[in-house]
Amino acid sequence: MANTFAPPPHSHAASGDERRVGLEVELSGLGVAELAEIVATTLDGRVEEPSEPTPTCLQVETSFGPFRIELDSDYFKNRRYLDLLERVGVTDDGLVAKIEAQAISVASELVPVELVSPPIPWSELETLEPLWPEIHARGGLGTHDAFRFAFGLHLNPEVPEPHDAACILPHLQAFLLLEPWLLDVEDVDWSRRVTPYIDGFPAEYAALCLAPDYAPTLDVLIEDYLRHSPTRNRVFDLLPLFEHVRPGCLEGKGVEGAHLVSARPTFHYRLPNSEVGQQGWSPASAWSNWVEVERLAVDDAQRRQLATEYLASHASSPLSRVIDFIAGASGPAGGAR
Repeated sequence: MANTFAPPPHSHAASGDERRVGLEVELSGLGVAELAEIVATTLDGRVEEPSEPTPTCLQVETSFGPFRIELDSDYFKNRRYLDLLERVGVTDDGLVAKIEAQAISVASELVPVELVSPPIPWSELETLEPLWPEIHARGGLGTHDAFRFAFGLHLNPEVPEPHDAACILPHLQAFLLLEPWLLDVEDVDWSRRVTPYIDGFPAEYAALCLAPDYAPTLDVLIEDYLRHSPTRNRVFDLLPLFEHVRPGCLEGKGVEGAHLVSARPTFHYRLPNSEVGQQGWSPASAWSNWVEVERLAVDDAQRRQLATEYLASHASSPLSRVIDFIAGASGPAGGAR
């Protein structure tokens, strides 16, 4: 049975165009060049000419736009090791190339290779489905294939109205209320739970966001977020969106890794595992679970009721009520179980 991608409640952006989604998939078992070749062959694309003998980043041109394949390490992407080699007197181009190739080969066993898609209309995500079994067949490895593989699948869905706090806040509230269910249904691997990359929001900030009288302007929403959560290490990371709508807003705010934030009009959802090493895996399940967040975001009455229960208990919203909400939904947008 083919994997299907559930329709979000807002299928189009404020511009009138169909909303787009970017995917980021972390994996091991394949080098940058090999993975780029798989993407090019499967999607009828073309790999750009590498600028180094052993590339750490390649671009694949496709009908959707450029896919980026890279070793997910600033140290290697920026070739910072060349400074070290120069300091110890290694300047011969041939020797540098040999050392570089060996270093990248070793790093590929420890550092994930990341496949980053261009923004793709959500209804065309199924076009990528032939890619995942091909990566699996060629030896791609995911989260559960080794204890050290804390790999993730990141979804970057375009925000329906990126400049409107009245659009952003309900999605943030819906995520906070559904987070316990998402952690359960996504079966997030322990190797990822113990890393800081998908930390939850502070309880104080969750309570602020879910308070019935919290109705901030966009600037106040950004200010409160940066005061309570000045880090990229969140499952629901709003920094790329805020940097897009208010360029420079992260400056001087003490944000961890601010220089790594890429401004874009999307939510950055980082919870799901990357299971490319498992036969039959697809991002469709994670996407359908994300759609549950969007459904709750547009259901004001249910969201307010769950928020009231959350605040009354000073903990998470009751999981049974969340499951009842999802199970009772009508239409094809019900999330994957």
